[in-house]
Amino acid sequence: MCEFFSFAVKKDGAILALLGAERTRYLAEGKNPDSHSLICEHFGVNEDDTWKFEIEMTKNDIERLTQAPLTVQTIEELEKHYDGGIDFKEFPTDFLPRIQFWLEQNKDKIIEAGNLKYGADLVETIIGKIPAQFEVILAYPRLGSQIFSELTVDFVPVKNKTDWYKKDDIRLIIKLERENTYSRLFVSRYIHEYARVIDGTAQKFEEYRIVVYGITKTRKEGEMI
Repeated sequence: MCEFFSFAVKKDGAILALLGAERTRYLAEGKNPDSHSLICEHFGVNEDDTWKFEIEMTKNDIERLTQAPLTVQTIEELEKHYDGGIDFKEFPTDFLPRIQFWLEQNKDKIIEAGNLKYGADLVETIIGKIPAQFEVILAYPRLGSQIFSELTVDFVPVKNKTDWYKKDDIRLIIKLERENTYSRLFVSRYIHEYARVIDGTAQKFEEYRIVVYGITKTRKEGEMI
């Protein structure tokens, strides 16, 4: 399934997972850090030579985790999280305390990973009908191409307009370079008024626009461009 939270265990008992900076880097590249194949590729091992596990956790589970670490007390309980690889019947029972200790030691990093996953949704943050201008600090750096994919999932391209999208009466304009990585965005939401001649008569129209800019450099007050 490769859902949050996934890890793998090698035959020597080593526990493999993508946490901290490694997790953030793969998220920025648009990759799933809970993919067992990615985890094993990162550590240079064959995933078929590991036991793969997935402890499914919701946002509420992450909140509870701040009070107490994850617990996997019995081999039967661990088997419920088994997600393939080496036959679970071959899993050494003396690895169980090692997994429990690892989960306790990495509690804070797992919480951090959960906050990345269940943080404010980028679409919900940016797409709104109240005019405003604001900065968005991303939970983790993203490629411009990934931001495009996230923001335009419910939109369709506007004909003859580069990087313009529409949904109902909203026009979304994204001013990002797809190959660049961004940690911060600037959003401008406003009502655009324009006139159009119809049957010889000029008529006024309104269009709600959302423009998303990528912030790549911050200048100090008085600094010249």
